[in-house]
Amino acid sequence: MLMIESILFSMGMLLLGAKILGHLCQMKGIPSLTGEIIAGIIIGPILGLVVPGNFLFGFITFGLAVLLFIAGTEVHYEDIK
Repeated sequence: MLMIESILFSMGMLLLGAKILGHLCQMKGIPSLTGEIIAGIIIGPILGLVVPGNFLFGFITFGLAVLLFIAGTEVHYEDIK
């Protein structure tokens, strides 16, 4: 049971941090994606609150794929031209 609690705690910390920093960045006029990525970097490697295991690596990989898809949908192609 301890492993499940650890996974849920890790996922909860990452989601909460991403939501908070994403919202703060969006209020400052910065894309929320930037805040979400910074939250993951701060919570994971810098503070060491989240230590990924096999399940969390798979979840992170899926999350990155969704994140890249969302970032691609927010691109304004007219601005790139």
